[in-house]
Amino acid sequence: MAQATNNDKVVNLSGNIVGRSSFSIQKLTDTAGPPLLTTWQPNRTELFHVGTNLGLYHKWRNGNWATSFQPGTTKWEKIGEHEELTICGVSWGPGRVDIFGVGAQGNTVDHKRYHDGKWFDWETLTPSTLDSDPPRVVGELSVITWGVNILVVFWRGADNALHYMAWNEDEHKYFQLRWTKPTDYTFIGSPRAICWPYLVSHKVDVFAREANGHVMHAGWDVQDAGPLGAATDHFLPWQDLGPAAEDPEVVQWVTNENGTLEYHINLFSRDASNNLIRKTWSSLDNLWMPPGYWEQMGLQASTPPGAVAWHADTKSNVTVVALGMDNQLHVGKQDGSQGWDPSGWKTVDVGDGVPFTHRPVLHPHGGPYTDDDPLEVFVRGSDTSMKQLFVHWSDLQ
Repeated sequence: MAQATNNDKVVNLSGNIVGRSSFSIQKLTDTAGPPLLTTWQPNRTELFHVGTNLGLYHKWRNGNWATSFQPGTTKWEKIGEHEELTICGVSWGPGRVDIFGVGAQGNTVDHKRYHDGKWFDWETLTPSTLDSDPPRVVGELSVITWGVNILVVFWRGADNALHYMAWNEDEHKYFQLRWTKPTDYTFIGSPRAICWPYLVSHKVDVFAREANGHVMHAGWDVQDAGPLGAATDHFLPWQDLGPAAEDPEVVQWVTNENGTLEYHINLFSRDASNNLIRKTWSSLDNLWMPPGYWEQMGLQASTPPGAVAWHADTKSNVTVVALGMDNQLHVGKQDGSQGWDPSGWKTVDVGDGVPFTHRPVLHPHGGPYTDDDPLEVFVRGSDTSMKQLFVHWSDLQ
């Protein structure tokens, strides 16, 4: 395991404390695609990847960051095959994981689930309500859930329109699929979707880049949309959020000040000059800020940023990780409701650097709560290896 030279505490993959450092890195395996992380409850982590042999592999962890992954430090559970490299996944409750991928020819959306203590085979999701097949899938899928037995998958079709499939087990005890083209916009890239739990809100937010490079946003009020999957246009009018050079990273969180719930969204992307940029929204004023443009974050990055929202000491924070043009890891953290401080970036000294090829994946447990709880990051390196990084914020300069 590579680690920085300043001593103190470093944790390797097996969870053993071997000294201290602001940074440690562990190679987990060789991988053909980016890592996927899901969690169905606190201190439960599912880690997936598509291997160089196109096998689908899985690790899991019961416990915090210092707990061993199973089935072993260097072992993975093979749970199937998948010919496409990018997968997405979600969990709507304990003991349930749903994974989605694009079929080999891009003509199908495939689904694999973990339920009742076992993995089921891949199944191809075919919308039986169509007179013709949906267009070929282009790019990556995005899946959301806001409750038990609810799944909605979004993608861009070969017709450059946005499409989705929905499953509501209340209709039938299997996938009841609908396919719709909710807009006549011409999209590029891949959509990003988020949702809010039933106990918080009934809102879905979808983001996609239009042909002019502008990020478009559409809301979806689930309460007013009728039965899930009904052949209607669920979406509210689309908003133009301004230009970005790539699909945004989206994070969300909820604050509760004196009994008043406030919802927050942050978007992170890069502009045409590789500068990191940010856009924010809160339900307090229901406005996207800054209006008409994106906020500069004070860093040029060679890959898309990864981000996560987390809570500590009643405050909501956002952590952003990006690979700089210097091949060094840069970490930013601050109160998510405030403007970004361009001078607040911390640099992780990783020697020759850790170049990676995809957006970094930050562990969804949030971020560093204490000095002993590091930020946990997973990346796919330019050498095709999957790497697990631990970063102690309090030690960074």
